[in-house]
Amino acid sequence: MRTHIETDMRGYLALAVLERLSMFPFARVNVISSRGKVTDWILGHCPHSRALIYTMSSFEGFARSTRELADREAQSSTYVLIDDDQLPIGHDWLSAGADALEARPDFAMVSSWSVNGEVPAPLAGDTRDASYVFGADSCGTPCFVRKGTFVNLPDAPAPEYDLVLSEHLRKTVGRIGFLTTVRHNHLGYEYSQVIRGHWSA
Repeated sequence: MRTHIETDMRGYLALAVLERLSMFPFARVNVISSRGKVTDWILGHCPHSRALIYTMSSFEGFARSTRELADREAQSSTYVLIDDDQLPIGHDWLSAGADALEARPDFAMVSSWSVNGEVPAPLAGDTRDASYVFGADSCGTPCFVRKGTFVNLPDAPAPEYDLVLSEHLRKTVGRIGFLTTVRHNHLGYEYSQVIRGHWSA
């Protein structure tokens, strides 16, 4: 889980997501923190967490460097990168997403599909098929990725990074898309910690 807490509200969203991730059996949860102050906030509010916390030395290039760190530290062939305001839905969210990616070797990355309406529904296809993925021009977190995918990534400003990364992956690795039956609640929908003036910035 990546986190860049700048207000208590954002922090409590992060704690909810961290607690939810910890509920998945056999999940190994790592937290990538933007700076020491954020790490201290999490440890102060969740001292018994089993999550391993990595603290970045610089916020510069956070969108790229956190993905590369996640890839280096992953201990499984498929892993998840999720932000601190994205709450997984369902007891099988983790396994369903990983299984779906394994079933689609033509895809480099598949993202959980927000229930908040940010991404329109696909025009056609059977959404009841657990491995069903609809292609997209741009995907972001939460995403299921094969280890070795997020290496030597391009750099770009955070607001545009998903688009830059998606184009890079399509050119160098494979297709990208959304899973129709693996859903999450984007708790920070219509707000962003990278846009000044919102509650989380």
